[in-house]
Amino acid sequence: RMIYMNHKLIYSLSRIAKKGSLFTNFHQGAVAVLVPQKKIPKSVKKMARKIVRKLSVFPEANYSLDFIFTNTGKPLLVEMNTTPGFDLLHIVGDEKIKERNFKEFISVLSK
Repeated sequence: RMIYMNHKLIYSLSRIAKKGSLFTNFHQGAVAVLVPQKKIPKSVKKMARKIVRKLSVFPEANYSLDFIFTNTGKPLLVEMNTTPGFDLLHIVGDEKIKERNFKEFISVLSK
């Protein structure tokens, strides 16, 4: 999941299903791990850039892009949310990461 505010990537995370499950919902036992921007696969970044460009006609849009991967590693967009779940940031990452991402979140809000 890549979370955008005003078309700027604020943070990204990977949700991992509980063992034996396919569901990545937190209430079903999944966990989330923050993914640094430099670790996002190039194929996902490329696809996300195309989507963000198309969405740029909407000013100040906030959204998240959810991807899955095929068995061959090809990313597929499976969902886009207009209520991206900024609250997930408090669940993942250490304090330094949370602070940096929160400052980024505030800077985008103040523009």
